[in-house]
Amino acid sequence: MKIFRHKFQVEHIILIISLIVFLALSLNQPIVQDDAYISFRYADNFLSGKGLVYNGGERTEGYTNFLWVIILISFKSILNINYLLAARLFGVASGLLILIITYLYSSRCSKANSLLIFSCTAILLLFNQSIPYWSMSGLETVAFAAISLLALFCEDSRPRLTAPFLTILSLLRPEGFIIFLVVVAYRVIINRQLPVRFSILYFLPLIPFLLFRLYYYGSILPNTYYAKSGIGIEYIVSGIEYFLSFSKSIGVYGLIIVLPILMAKWLWGKYTLLYIYVFIYICFVIGIGGDTLKVYRFFVPILPALYLLFIASVIELLSRMQYFGNMIRNRLFSVTLLLSILIGLSSYWLARNHIATVLRHKSLDIRI
Repeated sequence: MKIFRHKFQVEHIILIISLIVFLALSLNQPIVQDDAYISFRYADNFLSGKGLVYNGGERTEGYTNFLWVIILISFKSILNINYLLAARLFGVASGLLILIITYLYSSRCSKANSLLIFSCTAILLLFNQSIPYWSMSGLETVAFAAISLLALFCEDSRPRLTAPFLTILSLLRPEGFIIFLVVVAYRVIINRQLPVRFSILYFLPLIPFLLFRLYYYGSILPNTYYAKSGIGIEYIVSGIEYFLSFSKSIGVYGLIIVLPILMAKWLWGKYTLLYIYVFIYICFVIGIGGDTLKVYRFFVPILPALYLLFIASVIELLSRMQYFGNMIRNRLFSVTLLLSILIGLSSYWLARNHIATVLRHKSLDIRI
């Protein structure tokens, strides 16, 4: 009992330290992404009495983050908090939520190694500059990532809450539908039947929103869908290039992606949902051609799941290394922790130029 309490206390200390470090990293990111001002303008025009429009008298849905715009409107109208501050507060809070859910997920995945899994996953998340960057960018990227992870955690622990969170996710960004498909695929694989009731609970609350879109903007799809989306080999090629760039830098030459694939034989049963999620989302990002914005925005939602799978794979691999016998197994914690630090440093080093370039250009824009 004393050992359990000690371990529980250590986990809480590591969680608190992780939250503080993330907060410090986020506050060191002063950059605002240009696209954030689109949402700010829609919110401002609405509060000015012009409607939910970019230009007065033109009903065009040029945003893809309806719920984010509503949040900005609410904070400004009720609390008089300006749009950028509200966006950053929600962004940083979402980043902190990602760490908290990762902590809970680690405890659920393995009670014996929960401290090790969370510690190592937190190290990788904190070495990654993408989440702190996007948490302060003014966009909904990190909020989407947090709610996605929360929906997956609910599916694994409280399935009745999954549909409501997926509905919220889809109001935040259209990609919420992809997470819905992930859960559908998971339930079909596990239960061998289509989740009809679950699908109804997901779609039903979205009907009023879709009707609003159709009435107000004349289409159930945002204008950006027609302006930016498409199907063709050029999109797939661009998406593959985007994925390979991510794999080389953040993924440390593919190691963080390849190892979970190699260890899937032993981990699939316990981590089925995370495997399906990472696979489908990567295919989705490749299919739409990746992203024009840097700092790997489109891969931010899968980072916690990917890191959890990687750390679980490292632990499983080290536990099965019979050649080294008990030498490795008896030092599992220290060896895995050291490897996580080395991989985290490598990821940071390989992505440094990519991110430094963005920060440098943005700083010049601000001075100009």
